[in-house]
Amino acid sequence: MYSRNSQSGFSLIELLIVVTIIGIISAIAIPSLMGARAAAQEAAALSCLRVIHSTQALRKISTGRYGRISEVNASNNGNLGLMVGPTLKRQAYTYQTIPTSPTDAQLTNSYRVAATGVGPDGVTPYIFMVDESGVITQVSP
Repeated sequence: MYSRNSQSGFSLIELLIVVTIIGIISAIAIPSLMGARAAAQEAAALSCLRVIHSTQALRKISTGRYGRISEVNASNNGNLGLMVGPTLKRQAYTYQTIPTSPTDAQLTNSYRVAATGVGPDGVTPYIFMVDESGVITQVSP
């Protein structure tokens, strides 16, 4: 009788094809995921700037002047982020009042807060700014 030695498993060619397909899929997916992550961080930064503006408007009504970023964070029970010196750190963005240490006289009529982070390429700075008008502008890129 004829006896056949059967072995189960994958051949080397089959494994190479699977590895190639996984490589192609990851080459397509990873840049998309990086872009989505950057977009989510950007949306979070814009949302934080909206909260900062709302807090500034309430602070102006109650105290007669706008607040420094540390005062705004304290008004929100420290929930905006972590204070590091005169700047606020939250996720991939850093927030600061412009100028960094404004006087009470400067805060009587106006304020500016800048949010600075990096774009999806990890190099290009993304800068957003809000002022007493509540308009958020993208300064860079």
